[in-house]
Amino acid sequence: MEEMGIDVFPICPVRVPRVAPLLLPQVFPCTCFSDKKESLPPPVARSLFLEHAFTHRESLPVYTDGSKSDAGVGFGVVFPDFCLGGSRLPFVMSIFTAELSAILYALQVIFTLPQPSFIIFSDSCIALQALCNFNSSHPLVLAILEWLVLLGRRGHRVIFCWVPAHVGVDGNERADALAKGAVSSSRPPARRHPVSAVDLRPYIDAAVRSHWQDRWGAIGANKLRGIL
Repeated sequence: MEEMGIDVFPICPVRVPRVAPLLLPQVFPCTCFSDKKESLPPPVARSLFLEHAFTHRESLPVYTDGSKSDAGVGFGVVFPDFCLGGSRLPFVMSIFTAELSAILYALQVIFTLPQPSFIIFSDSCIALQALCNFNSSHPLVLAILEWLVLLGRRGHRVIFCWVPAHVGVDGNERADALAKGAVSSSRPPARRHPVSAVDLRPYIDAAVRSHWQDRWGAIGANKLRGIL
């Protein structure tokens, strides 16, 4: 990688759970009408979500969101009384990882709060579905499940719910703005943040193909180039 000029990142190791697999929690996120979101006008989707969210009114709402663009990767977390914009993540990380990072950060903050019941709203169905699988190959999924165990021992109850994006839900819009703000921040990315092999492999594959293409293009009088 160093010979080819590919950035080297610390890799998040694959490890066995710190908690016995049978003790890892089963996550059953509310996805309510996620399969119908594309066919619903934004005002209707917002109204249906708010109606559903009211059934969770006894839990403290927390909104999380991740963002990825050419400028980088970031996430944001919104609590009722304060907002937390995550630091910029390494650019090789996927939007999926950004969403999981936001959820993990929210759980770490929840651990310090006195309230007993929380509900985390995320607009990423894929991230919420990943939490249902404790055999996931992504290290952040395991970390989230382990934090849920710690929170349970502390007396915290945490549930998850899907929120439709970009339909005017205040908490989701604020989390989205924070995530995009973290991406465009002038602060340098957290380069020492461990990167999952799931995210690093596509980056290395693309860099190797680009290096190969440069070498191929530098070969003079290449007869094969005419048929490609």
